[in-house]
Parts: sequence; structure tokens; C-alpha cells
Amino acid sequence: MQLLQPAALSGEILTLLDEADHKLIIVSPYVKIDKWFKLKKKLESVIQRNIEIEFYIREDKNNYESFQQVKSIGLEPIGIPDLHAKLYMNEKNAIVTSLNQ
Repeated sequence: MQLLQPAALSGEILTLLDEADHKLIIVSPYVKIDKWFKLKKKLESVIQRNIEIEFYIREDKNNYESFQQVKSIGLEPIGIPDLHAKLYMNEKNAIVTSLNQ
């Protein structure tokens, strides 16, 4: 396990997406992909590489925007009630964070 400094976290998440070979799992209760342009571009690249992506978000009536954000890049979000965890994982590495995006 390695502890990352806050300034390095975004770059490490983007690297994790780049290094996915077969599968990517993202768990984030709230999503604002349109505000994090580099993440959106990386996710589009992962989709073009035919990497399987599971994207879990918080399922509640006030989180409609997060569902729309994920759908806007061509993914079907998986809703989990009361979700608070944030996790980015490929088949080799995982990042657990409190980063809000």
C-alpha cells in the first residue's frame, strides 16, 4: 500500500485508466465528468479500447445528474443506495480515495 499526496491523486487515477488491459471498475457516489475534462477523455479512450467498465454511483432521487453524466459517455451506471466509497480499480492496481469529482 502507498499513500498518495492530494496533488498526485488525479494523475494516478488517469494512469490507472491508461494501464487497464481488460477491466476497469469505478465507484464514485457523485460524478461530474463534464468538469474533469482529462478524465472524460481517458474514459472515452478506455471505451474505444474495448475495456470492460463497471461504473457504480449512488442511487438516490437527488443524484439524477450523476446518472446522466455517466450515460453521456456511453456507459450504463450501476446504482447503489447510500454509496459513499470512492474506488478506481483495474486488474493490477486500485486507488481508494475521498476525492470528489
